[in-house]
Amino acid sequence: MRKNIYAVIDTETVGIKKKLVYDLGMVITDKTGDIKLAKRWLVKEVMDIPLMEELPFYNKKIEKNAEGIIPTALVDIETEINEIFAQFDVNVVVAYNLPFDFQAVKDTMSMFKIESKLFDNLEYFDLWNASCNSFLNQKNYKAVAREQGWFTKTGLISSNAENAYRYITGDYQFVEEHTALEDCIIETRILQEICRQKKAKQKNTMIYMPWKKIQEKRSA
Repeated sequence: MRKNIYAVIDTETVGIKKKLVYDLGMVITDKTGDIKLAKRWLVKEVMDIPLMEELPFYNKKIEKNAEGIIPTALVDIETEINEIFAQFDVNVVVAYNLPFDFQAVKDTMSMFKIESKLFDNLEYFDLWNASCNSFLNQKNYKAVAREQGWFTKTGLISSNAENAYRYITGDYQFVEEHTALEDCIIETRILQEICRQKKAKQKNTMIYMPWKKIQEKRSA
């Protein structure tokens, strides 16, 4: 059986109706969590949109992300990613909330009229869904979440990547950076946990709202 080599991806986006990727991160790994390559790109086309310079939230994110990195054109990013996939023989793409990241990449390519086959012919699965099918749906996680106050704004048990990482590492004070590459690194650790538990992963299916599987209201 062929060994799985994973590309863990994460996007940071701007926009409301359509999400445009300005920061793209990727980690190449295997089931052990060994990081074979870590890479990030700032997307030149999105960085060059004048309106973006006027958005305080965007400026704050860019200041955190952009130091020392030269933005790269989308076509060059796609070429480089495909070369990395070939170099490491990548056969599975994963992300935490993969439907969002896939759609964001699609919207960005479409916005700038780039016909893309990025991620075509690769298997994929969603880490969020896989986590909700395994350790996030266990009594111990829910007990820890209640104790630590890990709830959504609507009062449900949280299942986001930050709290998933906190739980599996025991670092309950960890705060997610929300930069693409650093988020990929914590998601790589989550992937390692999923592989360690040997849970079946639902591949090649977009799962929306996997948090419903662990739905539990805060006690009054």
